[in-house]
Amino acid sequence: THLNFGASTTVANYIVPKIMAAYKLKYPFTHFTVKSGNSEEIEELILNQQLDFGITEGKNTNRKLQFKNFIKDEIVLVTRYGNTMVKQGAVSKKQFIEFPVIEREGGSGTRKIIYKTLKKDGIDKLNVTMHLNSTEAIKNYLYHTNSFALLSRYAIQEDLQYHKLKTVPIKDLVFERWFYFVCRTGFQSKTMDQFQRFFLHNHNL
Repeated sequence: THLNFGASTTVANYIVPKIMAAYKLKYPFTHFTVKSGNSEEIEELILNQQLDFGITEGKNTNRKLQFKNFIKDEIVLVTRYGNTMVKQGAVSKKQFIEFPVIEREGGSGTRKIIYKTLKKDGIDKLNVTMHLNSTEAIKNYLYHTNSFALLSRYAIQEDLQYHKLKTVPIKDLVFERWFYFVCRTGFQSKTMDQFQRFFLHNHNL
């Protein structure tokens, strides 16, 4: 069996590999081709039938696509573990908007969720000092500076464990989002259904 799917960057880097390894043990004859990109790119490839399905971080209103909740994620404010600019405990929104922030590029699903949430709180811009095109690049930058970034909790599990980064709670501000399974409306595949079920049961690996 060949599974051809796409995943938005956070999912492709931090969630999918562990689950695929477990799936391969159970179904050794499955061959995976995984394309990663931002949510918009993945949806486009599904519409053009270049991918069977995908996992993205947001859903659009295109009727040709069907979305199903996969897992919930939280985007958290992080900085290097040794940053003394922040003490223990939560910071206020006022403090937060003055912090130097490193941000992802334009089409990033993570970035869209962040600004949607901020807008509800009447915040229209952050003190962005740099744009980098991947979460890994942002993390590698953060290790050596006192800057901050808003990153998926899934992307920083090991960094927290090994005291490379720490999270900084913001009073009365939470960034939550769903990751969705997405496919063309009406598209059916037993393998895809089996894979989705497996994913849902094993994403906490």
